[in-house]
Amino acid sequence: MNKKLQETFFLWLDQILNTIDTIPIAWSFNLYESFSVELVGTKSYNRKDEDWASDEMYSSRDGHSNFEINAETWEVALSLTVELIENYLEFGNNKEKLLESYAVGCGFVDGDLKVLFENPKKKFRIKKSPVTLELINELPIFKLCAWLVAYAGYKEIDHTIFAENFMDFHLNKKQPTELELIEMRRLLFESMVKQKIKL
Repeated sequence: MNKKLQETFFLWLDQILNTIDTIPIAWSFNLYESFSVELVGTKSYNRKDEDWASDEMYSSRDGHSNFEINAETWEVALSLTVELIENYLEFGNNKEKLLESYAVGCGFVDGDLKVLFENPKKKFRIKKSPVTLELINELPIFKLCAWLVAYAGYKEIDHTIFAENFMDFHLNKKQPTELELIEMRRLLFESMVKQKIKL
């Protein structure tokens, strides 16, 4: 492990966790295809259903930049991120804020989630509600985009009227038009219903 990379990651995570007063149920380190990492705190945890990682109560994207991982492949990026997190869980200044939760996971937003830590003192929580258009209509743009990636995937997004500007919406560099917003919500709803997703 590159010592400089680890120090930079520890500093990034310390700055985020220093601002956290309320410990979420669980934590998820989300990786993006550009090989950057964000930290999300969730309102629920279910070891049998990875959808818990989308049940956000907190995201580091609100006030902090993502942590950049320099890697040639997604496998290397994931392996590096897992190692950085595991080192922090052992040596980090604010590791207790992670270890007090039910679990800590890591994975690409459109891929499998790996649970790196599960608290043996706590039973996992299940929080399930049917997906409704009302729920989707209330999602902020960044969450709508994240869920589109997770539940619809890039292949489906690529065939839409909003595909060209999607990453700008996701990175909050541009706002969708009303028609684009309607299409984004429609695709997400249909994808979640098709997959029988419950939150």
